[in-house]
Amino acid sequence: MTVYTGIGSFVSADVVAVRTATEEIRLTSKQIIINTGAETVIPPIEGVAGNPFVYTSTSIMELADLPRRLVIIGGGPAGLAAACKAWESGLRDILILERDKELGGILNQCIHNGFGLHRFGEQLTGPEYAGRFIEMLKNTGVKVQLDTMVLEVTPDKKVHCVSKEYGYQIIEAKSCLLYTSPS
Repeated sequence: MTVYTGIGSFVSADVVAVRTATEEIRLTSKQIIINTGAETVIPPIEGVAGNPFVYTSTSIMELADLPRRLVIIGGGPAGLAAACKAWESGLRDILILERDKELGGILNQCIHNGFGLHRFGEQLTGPEYAGRFIEMLKNTGVKVQLDTMVLEVTPDKKVHCVSKEYGYQIIEAKSCLLYTSPS
């Protein structure tokens, strides 16, 4: 495998131009994988930054044992995948808090295909890819609260949130996992 580091952009459906520090390289392939090296966005929720029981997709991997109760903030692709994986790993008390009216996050806007090849063995659109994870969640006991805004995460492991359906809530969690996107 060859890795190119630089700024890439699609020239056509099967050509990517990569601008490195010294040159521009054009790559042609039927399948192109772009790893953006993205990092978790820490949202401006009171009590999240520096809280030792709030984890990101990177820091949760450093735990020796999974927590008994997990609140996942964000029901986009990463949050859905994390919930499925936590369930597969034996965790049974999982709650996803999603601020939107539906699960799937940004995938719901990605109508092009190109998702799911490695995970599901076929090319899917963004909504189809999210739909697969949503279907997988239906076979679990993972709880979901949509249209729910997280307001604060306290050092004593309480998540303050509000929604039209449930009103103002204080949810006790053993750990929180952040899978949010910038807004």
